[in-house]
Amino acid sequence: KKDIEIYFEKLKNVWELKPIGYNSQALAYLYQIFALLEKRTSPQYLPQSQYALIEKSINYINENYLTENIDCETLAKMCQISTSYYNRIFRKKFSITPKQYVLTKKLNYAIDLLTTTNTPVTAISEMSGFSSLYYFSKIFKKYYNISPQNYRDELVKKL
Repeated sequence: KKDIEIYFEKLKNVWELKPIGYNSQALAYLYQIFALLEKRTSPQYLPQSQYALIEKSINYINENYLTENIDCETLAKMCQISTSYYNRIFRKKFSITPKQYVLTKKLNYAIDLLTTTNTPVTAISEMSGFSSLYYFSKIFKKYYNISPQNYRDELVKKL
């Protein structure tokens, strides 16, 4: 993160001081920031042979993330590889851990329910595979900086 923060600081300084050619300098810093963000968020190429090792577990996650308590050790055993190797391949493919992948799937499902139904937040928490309303709200707020109920309320205001 520090390298991005440095470029933001340089961008801010150039923009505030406005030296000769500041537009070009600011644009160059923005390109540097975008390049660093792209590098961090883009999954790396994963050979088909490695993807094949974890494909079964990905299908399992996609089919069971709402009903099963999915942990990395179980997924690695399913693929008949070590947990550390499983994590490494998974992270290389998706740029996130298996736990984050499952959590993202649950949160996306919850957002879909919040935006398309009038189902109470408590029920959405359960339907989305969270162990408690407290945990669901805590994780939702951590990822989206707003509570599930406030998210729904803000959405209704916009309509």
